[in-house]
Amino acid sequence: MGSQAAATIAAMAVMWFFLGGLALIGAIVVMRIDSRRRAWQRKVRSIWGARRGLEFTRKVPRLAAQWRFGTVGRHSLTDGRNVVQGVPRSSDQGCEEVLFDLDDAATIVAFRVPAEAGIAFEAVRTDPEGQPAPAVAARPSPGTAPVAAIGEWTIFSTDVEAARRAADLRLVSFLDAAPPSVDLVWAESEWVLASLGPNTGWAEWDAAEEWLARFAGLMRVLPPARSTMVPVG
Repeated sequence: MGSQAAATIAAMAVMWFFLGGLALIGAIVVMRIDSRRRAWQRKVRSIWGARRGLEFTRKVPRLAAQWRFGTVGRHSLTDGRNVVQGVPRSSDQGCEEVLFDLDDAATIVAFRVPAEAGIAFEAVRTDPEGQPAPAVAARPSPGTAPVAAIGEWTIFSTDVEAARRAADLRLVSFLDAAPPSVDLVWAESEWVLASLGPNTGWAEWDAAEEWLARFAGLMRVLPPARSTMVPVG
């Protein structure tokens, strides 16, 4: 009996060792596949940016810390990954553009605009048709309050009355034309930004870029930031 028990234990040990080896091999294969996928994503992002005259950087520490609202305000993440930034060749006004991954949570497209807004304005897709709302929509950005619901979207702002004046028929038409990959768009300070779900690609970035340019035009109705200059005389 003793020898049979020892043989059974030895067989089980061999089996667990074999299973552990298979698990290790599987983990290594998954890591290699993920590494190649990320390398391919970086290459695609770099080519996308280069065609616009934008510079690619693999990681920019605390890139997102310059913003407080939108997707950034709903996360504690601040590092930008797979960043392309600069002034696009097609920019008429020489405005800066940035596209980056907020870790694996979202992809952000941002335009710097000539006029600085005095309030923050957000449109969040809180009721997407046929799919669950993104986790980012579950809570308001710190410092904002709900303004109105427009179809699938909820408007938030740091100034409810001013935001209501901006929520006109042009905004309704704009939100109706939103690319499916965009779940949040917002304006703060001298920036307009859109947030896309993770794992988006070239076509989604193109669509978000074009759509965000329209949003920049709409946000000219927001009250401007107060000047800090002291009047002369």
